[in-house]
Amino acid sequence: MRRWRTRASARRRGRNRGRQTSRIKRREHPPCHPILRDRDGVGSTELYLNGNDPRQPYLSPLFGDLATAFPPTHLITGTRDRLLSDTVRMHAALRAAGTEADLFVGEVMPHADFGQLTPEDRAVLNDTRKWLADRWLRT
Repeated sequence: MRRWRTRASARRRGRNRGRQTSRIKRREHPPCHPILRDRDGVGSTELYLNGNDPRQPYLSPLFGDLATAFPPTHLITGTRDRLLSDTVRMHAALRAAGTEADLFVGEVMPHADFGQLTPEDRAVLNDTRKWLADRWLRT
């Protein structure tokens, strides 16, 4: 039993059942983007592939010519990223092809960042700055 409701509010609720209580139309929320409501990643993958072969190098560089097509590469992922295993596979493939590749795995990081507001975001940014500074000093 909810004691916080008054008798007057109960009478109003009873009087207003079955008819619109406000003259203001409720604003309809736009439908959620398919990627945002896709929990298992199947729908977003289909959206990304758009009916094309997933082994096409333009869609997945893992299947391309990694020895000649890639510069030194800094890969960033997180332990909560759907693409964590794909990023690790890409890192291993780049290294096997003789391409310089570094991998940063952020604890509890999702596929994207947290909006540059968390210590994890700052750690990624610091690591990326250090990686870039090391490369720029060599050239």
